[in-house]
Amino acid sequence: MKSQAFGWKPVLRYLLVLFMLTGANLYGATHTVSNEGGLSNAITAVNASGTDDTITFTGNIGLEAALPEINKATGSLTIEGNGYTLSRNTGASTVFRVLYINAGDVTIDRLTISGGLMTGLVEIVPDGGGIYNRDTLILENCTVTGNTAHWSGGGIFNVGALTLTNCTVSGNTAGWDGGGIYNVENMILENCTVSDNEASMT
Repeated sequence: MKSQAFGWKPVLRYLLVLFMLTGANLYGATHTVSNEGGLSNAITAVNASGTDDTITFTGNIGLEAALPEINKATGSLTIEGNGYTLSRNTGASTVFRVLYINAGDVTIDRLTISGGLMTGLVEIVPDGGGIYNRDTLILENCTVTGNTAHWSGGGIFNVGALTLTNCTVSGNTAGWDGGGIYNVENMILENCTVSDNEASMT
């Protein structure tokens, strides 16, 4: 008489189907971007994701308008710049910073941030021409250059946790203080160059 016990093959089939249904979401998504629209859509997608996601650049991206805030409540975000540049186009009709990290654990590698412009009373606190960070940001092998803020932090304004490794912050301008970086909370610099930045008040 054959045993009526539940065999191991159906169990394996069940586990395989379960893995196929859920496995794609275990490690997050990789978004490959080469233009402003693609990057904007990618940021919106990772903000809604609960996994560790990646945005990978395949070319320089010039911006005509502000990107969505990075607001990633769950999981981390890695931005692989691959040596490309993310910049505000000089002919853009409005002023805006390049990146705003409102919430999230964000790492940016090998990306140049430039052209951010926060002049005039465009908002209550027009700080951080290149990057405004409110949470956890790691910059590795990045360059922040040619950004301007009406108040503080021409290159970077930090009120969160900021780590820069092998980075260059130069040629940025602030109307008040912190031409290159204005730090309020926690900041670590490792093997970085911060030079040739200007501020009206120091």
